[in-house]
Amino acid sequence: TTAISIVGSTTSTTGDAGAWIGYRSAHASNTGYTLAATGAGGGITITGTSGTGANARGLRLESMDILAASGPIDLNSGVNGFVLERSYLGARASTSVTSSTSNITLTGNNLLLGTSNNTAVLTTGTLTMQPTANSSFSSAFTIPSTFSFGQGASGITGLTLGRSGNTSAITVGSALDINGPIWIHGDATINATMNTRPAGSGIYIVANGDATIAANVSSNGPIDVTANNVFVRANITKTIGSSG
Repeated sequence: TTAISIVGSTTSTTGDAGAWIGYRSAHASNTGYTLAATGAGGGITITGTSGTGANARGLRLESMDILAASGPIDLNSGVNGFVLERSYLGARASTSVTSSTSNITLTGNNLLLGTSNNTAVLTTGTLTMQPTANSSFSSAFTIPSTFSFGQGASGITGLTLGRSGNTSAITVGSALDINGPIWIHGDATINATMNTRPAGSGIYIVANGDATIAANVSSNGPIDVTANNVFVRANITKTIGSSG
């Protein structure tokens, strides 16, 4: 059930956005507006579109708390740029939503996630970062160091980067310790350790070209890499007795 829905559009190609929510007096801080779906199953959807061009932005979400107790959070900028900065998704301490089980999906061909200031995802649901359907990221994608999410036993329960059909490269540059499966759709380069915890939760890499594993990978489930060429330059460990 969608508790909060925001849809916006613009023909601008100069950095304005179809849906632009920010807090001017809190610019460059983590204090601003809050959207909160506190009821069971209540979700939040924000969709923005704009004109086409290098500076086109579908969504600009800055200095915001986008919080839901259990319903999905879907933020979608389509083929246009998606700016997300200085914001919290899922839950935040000392707010009306201090814990979340929401599944969070960020969709856009050009994801600009916390590129200059910290943005945090706090949920025990899943996290997906993907381009639009039947499309690819507009350039190589990596999770920036300023974009963080809960990891380990109390963190997210699944991580998906890219989607089926994505032909752009995806680089893992920071360690991943996920309490569920990891899916990577794209020509993957693994430069930091990856681990999945629960029994049966695997690591799945589906590349159109090459996949390079240059850091240790471990899983309590299947480790499945599909690519034209697979380069392994580190250890791959599958827990004995795990399925797959």
